[in-house]
Amino acid sequence: MIQHRVLVVDHSHHIEQMLASGLLNYPIEIAFSLNKEEAVREVLTLQPDLLVTGVSLPDGTAIELLSELTRMLRWVPPSIFIAAVHEAELRNAVLGLGAVDILSRPIQMEELHARMDSVVKLVKPRVISKEKSVIEDFQVVLDESKALGISVTELIKRKQVTID
Repeated sequence: MIQHRVLVVDHSHHIEQMLASGLLNYPIEIAFSLNKEEAVREVLTLQPDLLVTGVSLPDGTAIELLSELTRMLRWVPPSIFIAAVHEAELRNAVLGLGAVDILSRPIQMEELHARMDSVVKLVKPRVISKEKSVIEDFQVVLDESKALGISVTELIKRKQVTID
């Protein structure tokens, strides 16, 4: 029985294939996004319990992704970052945005499983109020982007400019 949803965000098809096979018997629903814009859409529609994301994405960074989601939504799923290099500055930045951990490449599946286990145990069971607030947030963002004739990512960028 699948109890949790995980969104993996990484531009590498190799990582996608490795994680898909490594998490095959794991009791989760898993979805993949190749870039930041896809990830925003997936978070809004899938409402994952956990994000597993590479730091560098073709259209930005995972740090930008988490920042955008934080601006848009009342609830952002916990995240595990995957990075080629572990720098203190990067670690502080991602943890400051609510990431629960940062793992080094190459990914050790046992380590990822252990981190995911600890995160999903902390995620409270889905409640209607959380889902309702995410759906309401999603509808507002979609309506506004449609009315303006722009993508969700472009709308977020415009809102950042007016907010800052």
